Amino acid sequence: MRSPTTPMILAMSLLAGTVASDTRAEDLYVPSQVTTIQAAVAQARVDRLYTNLSKNETIVIHVAAGQYVETLPIVLDVPNMRLEGATVLATDSRGIPTGSVNAAETRIVAKPALAGYNTNSLLIIGPTGTDLTGNGVTVQGLVLDAGNAGNAVGGLDILVDRVANFSIRRNIISGAAGLGVDARAASGVIEDNFIVGNGAGSSMAAGNKSSPASYWFRKNRVVNNKSEGVGVCGSNLGGSNPVLLPVAPGTVFDSLTAVISGNDVRDNNQYPSFTSGIRLMVIVPTIPVPQAAGNLSVSVTNNTIANNALGVSIDAGFPDRSDPRLWTGNLRVSFDGNSISGSKLTPALITFVRNNAATQPSQPKYWKYLQDSTFTISDPNGDLDGYWFDHPAIDPIDGRFLENVLVVNGLAIPNGRNFK
Repeated sequence: MRSPTTPMILAMSLLAGTVASDTRAEDLYVPSQVTTIQAAVAQARVDRLYTNLSKNETIVIHVAAGQYVETLPIVLDVPNMRLEGATVLATDSRGIPTGSVNAAETRIVAKPALAGYNTNSLLIIGPTGTDLTGNGVTVQGLVLDAGNAGNAVGGLDILVDRVANFSIRRNIISGAAGLGVDARAASGVIEDNFIVGNGAGSSMAAGNKSSPASYWFRKNRVVNNKSEGVGVCGSNLGGSNPVLLPVAPGTVFDSLTAVISGNDVRDNNQYPSFTSGIRLMVIVPTIPVPQAAGNLSVSVTNNTIANNALGVSIDAGFPDRSDPRLWTGNLRVSFDGNSISGSKLTPALITFVRNNAATQPSQPKYWKYLQDSTFTISDPNGDLDGYWFDHPAIDPIDGRFLENVLVVNGLAIPNGRNFK
């Protein structure tokens, strides 16, 4: 039987994947050699498939400073390819981006602005064919702008779907996108980015044995996002963007491992009852039938989590009460070395229902409590001190006996709640 992947092993393996040889098969230059980014990707696609370029060597697309308005989405399906802009980010003493650009920037902007959700993206990393897997793609040195100028929330700056060894680093991810980074059933690294002013800064969702979900989210600055800065989901929407290979009906994505380390997550507080710095959840919206469960294992270490409505939310996600399914899940998380301060509502909320259903009396009629679920939390140094918990024995709306288990530092927490 295969041994489970621990968050520490995950971090080491992902780091090893980021320092592989940078031997290049080809360099393409935009706009001096190829006029558009789309044309450069199309050339890389042809060269990868139909020339003698080694699969072990990287194709690098260099995009000069300037503003690019492209036909969208730009689909990055070429294996072992790097899309590299000229943007250079200033950093603080910890090496975390401050958001200022200390050199000319490479900006990809949506015109018209992105709207909707799943079908509208600036960049998509994912598979379109047997040989166009999207594995090993890197995106770096770009300003990604959904085009909403802070006035709306729509689309995705980057969608990452069913790929291995992706890397998103040293970018500014902005423009009031619905999600800055939306990673699903994928394995890779999101690091050294400045993620600002979106609906959710980054979402990492579950995979399965065929498409494992293993993420390392490190040294990012995540600020002023509406619903959460960093979201981690133990399930998955289950569908795919129309430009990618389809997901087979009945596919279940229900497992995830993640490391969230060394980030600065602050000022995510637009909605006082639920906006979270870091949110760990079980059930995503529109989870496909017949799936009704999610599982996640997460390590949260050495982050600065400041001035959010909820510093950390550990909750059910979106267990829709109008859906006849009965929702369940298992969540295991460890905290160490985090600084949580200035939270508007509570440093941390732990609940077996959607977070705002625990904090707003009008909401439980819309959201079910999980049942037969276990949340296991390790917090040996009290990073979550002052946390609120909501752990009823019975669902207050439908009367189900829930049989959930909440364990904090090895101690079972009795049914009840410790806040009004």
